[in-house]
Amino acid sequence: MSEGSDLASAVGRTVAQLSPGALESLIAGLRDGHEPAALPDAVATSQYREAVGALVGTWMTHGRGVPACALAFALECSAERQRAAAKQALSIVWTGPSTAAVPVRRTDQGFCLAAEQKCRLSVSGRSNRALLVGG
Repeated sequence: MSEGSDLASAVGRTVAQLSPGALESLIAGLRDGHEPAALPDAVATSQYREAVGALVGTWMTHGRGVPACALAFALECSAERQRAAAKQALSIVWTGPSTAAVPVRRTDQGFCLAAEQKCRLSVSGRSNRALLVGG
């Protein structure tokens, strides 16, 4: 793994571990020019401080040339991608015999779900398959 990808991985882990409020506090600390060693104190709990400490350690080891504002931006981008990914869903709908091997919804349940959630619906008429994509 390259040094840049080590830092990118640390950013993703940190975003996943912190609450939205703790993440905002960390980003504010980075933008306000707090010393790296003081950044763990920007968050409330020991678990969050440990996560921020691990990020700072990786930053100091593998990203010394990365400015604090760039790290703050990377944290914001990672948080946005995680929010967007959490909104997406995929559901398989099948018309035909039931199978124990693959959990599926009946077609009528799938159409009701699509209408309720205003999802895009892709239907394959030849194979009697439909794909619901959350929207």
